[in-house]
Amino acid sequence: MAGEALKEIYVVARLAEPYPWTWFDLTDRADELDAIWYDELIPEIRTIAESLARGERYGLEERGL
Repeated sequence: MAGEALKEIYVVARLAEPYPWTWFDLTDRADELDAIWYDELIPEIRTIAESLARGERYGLEERGL
């Protein structure tokens, strides 16, 4: 295990019976996933955290903005 490259894995699950699942190796898409994380998700998480810090309990959509 030491020195072995970490692989990024994505689990797909179904929340209804018979609950099948599978694993997808996303190693070859690491750059794309990093870009999505840093360019899209981090800003959204920051926006949500700032709203919560201001005491807002509802998002823009719920407030009609």
